Amino acid sequence: MKRVRTEKLKGKKVAVVGLARSGVAAARLLQAVGARVTAADAKEEAGVADALSRLDTRSLVVRVGAGYEVALNEAELVVISPGVP
Repeated sequence: MKRVRTEKLKGKKVAVVGLARSGVAAARLLQAVGARVTAADAKEEAGVADALSRLDTRSLVVRVGAGYEVALNEAELVVISPGVP
């Protein structure tokens, strides 16, 4: 797996798929280094409300429920959480 230097992530469109523990951690790190993060999950918003409460939603695009895969087409980089099949 290729490593990406964090400074190269600034301004990049990154989709994080799966908003459990690892997905939230990845999204927070990406936000901290200046990436343009989209949080995506197959669950409806009520099912990921706790996860979203741990993120800075002011600078976050959220795609949940039916059609969350749209985030994949919009991203330059995709991070898939380990629990996503």
